Amino acid sequence: MVKTINLIVLSLVLIVSLFSGVENVHAAEKTMYVTSKNDLILRASPSKDAKQVSTIPKNSKVVVTSTKNEWSYITYNKKKGYVYTVALSKNPAVPPVVSNGLEPAGGLTLTYNPSFYGKSKESFRTEKDEDVTYLKTLTNGSENLAYAVWNMMDKKYFALGIAQTGFDYFNFGYPMAQNKYTERLSFTSDSNGVEIVNKHTVLVESTSKTIKTKAGTFNNTVILKDSNGFRYYLAKGYGVIKITKKDGTVHTELVAIKK
Repeated sequence: MVKTINLIVLSLVLIVSLFSGVENVHAAEKTMYVTSKNDLILRASPSKDAKQVSTIPKNSKVVVTSTKNEWSYITYNKKKGYVYTVALSKNPAVPPVVSNGLEPAGGLTLTYNPSFYGKSKESFRTEKDEDVTYLKTLTNGSENLAYAVWNMMDKKYFALGIAQTGFDYFNFGYPMAQNKYTERLSFTSDSNGVEIVNKHTVLVESTSKTIKTKAGTFNNTVILKDSNGFRYYLAKGYGVIKITKKDGTVHTELVAIKK
């Protein structure tokens, strides 16, 4: 009799322990956010060598089903798998507000295909001079470009144009905050030759996305959607990495970088 009771008690202890362990591993589902520096790899099993199921963009929302040790079992866009727990947070990452630094660093060779002039391919060497960064063409017969940071009416602007001319590709206002609006300036003249400043609304679609071009992968890319439908992709330390037209076709793309 005593032996039977002891067996029953032992069985109950084992059952309780089993369910306690399951509860620790399989917590209630919860929503979390990807806050890793780069996009997150979703794997088929909890191992860094496991098969890759998908890639999850940073700042994405996922549903966590369970967590054990350094891995969490999650669902993203109907796909299930494992990710590193350290890459998840209860709160979404705050996108950076960009107020400077979008011009290229000095001493780079940047190759675009197509280039800004509609040419199939062109390379430039960057040279810095105070608030101006020159893109000196390595192609005969082409114009040099220049990035500049300047102020008007206590507001700072970031511009790209043909060096030593009045032609600008763009003049975008700082600061740039995700999902907020900034402005693009353009300049015309009235019948008397007086300069008119025109302001165009520009949506800052992102300051946090990771964008890939043939030149590489760029984190925290600034994406600006102009009122004319063009999108400008800008990366700190490199300037323009891509421009697309209203229909999505590529107008300009950075395809190579040499230091």
